[in-house]
Amino acid sequence: MIHLKFFGNGRTELSHNSIRNYMADMLIMSTAPAAISIYYYGWRAVLLIAISTVTAVVCEYISCKVTKKEVSLSDFSALFTGVIIALMLPASVPLWMPIVGSAFAILAAKLPFGSTAKTPFVPAAAGLAFLIICWPDAMFKFPAPGADVLAASDPMFVAETSLAGMLKTGNSLSPDWFNYFDVFVGMIPGAIGTTSMLVCAALALYLFIRYPDRWISSAGFVAVCAFCAVVFPRVMSGRKMSLVMELASGMLLFCAIFLITDPATQPATLISKLLYGMSAGALCMLIRYVGPYEDGSVFAILLINAVWPVVDPFIEKHLASSNKNKKKKEKPEKSKKLFQKKKKEAQINGTV
Repeated sequence: MIHLKFFGNGRTELSHNSIRNYMADMLIMSTAPAAISIYYYGWRAVLLIAISTVTAVVCEYISCKVTKKEVSLSDFSALFTGVIIALMLPASVPLWMPIVGSAFAILAAKLPFGSTAKTPFVPAAAGLAFLIICWPDAMFKFPAPGADVLAASDPMFVAETSLAGMLKTGNSLSPDWFNYFDVFVGMIPGAIGTTSMLVCAALALYLFIRYPDRWISSAGFVAVCAFCAVVFPRVMSGRKMSLVMELASGMLLFCAIFLITDPATQPATLISKLLYGMSAGALCMLIRYVGPYEDGSVFAILLINAVWPVVDPFIEKHLASSNKNKKKKEKPEKSKKLFQKKKKEAQINGTV
């Protein structure tokens, strides 16, 4: 019988300082997509980020006080959750939606399980998934970057089709350099902080330098998504355009950098981290192909969070068994080499 432990998938001890350092790095990284969002959407982006962040911090503080738990604001996890949820929202959503998303992330997906280190699900993914399920129309209604009217409640608001929406209906961008440039810099309709491939590439490089072990999960996630985009394209404009559109659409790259690398839900060994990311990537593309929503990145993260504590012990058991068999094979070979060495030395000394 396998004993399941959600804490770091049952194996990784996470200290307060390690979580704090990781969240601090993630917050530093989030300044880049936040800056892009403010450039394209102005004060609307500032409001969404501020409201979401304050809600997450306040919810954690009040709930910890009410339940008489130690307030864990010093690990920056609540701050990180609020910022990430805001960056995955359209600029057009009502201002109460980041409040609901952040409150659900903290009160339902984090605090019931104890500390940050013990959460079985990525809180930001849970908060956004809750918003998508409850208000899908609002969550996939995007204004054009730099539009004069950003709020969907305004009668003058004009909704644009995102890349994920185009893929869902089988439509494609024309394969010209202007479209490639727009996709590269993020000048396309989408969530306020997730559209720029340039920013995501820079963040991936920083992640590789700072956390190469966690970067393996991100690489596995993106690699499988890229493979599916090339082998199973949803557009008729070519495999290259399919690859660009799939990777640049929705929250795929953003989730690969900020959510799949969550320290509390990641496995410990490198091979498990790689398989964890690859499995999440396969789920992400499967949900995109057959799911009801144009993007299923956060649902893939939550599903792999739920499944991996069941799968991981089997992988670890197999790896341990393989290493044990390898050592058993190595022992006779070492003994044989040692015997031959001694025999040779004896022959040289004239004792044989």
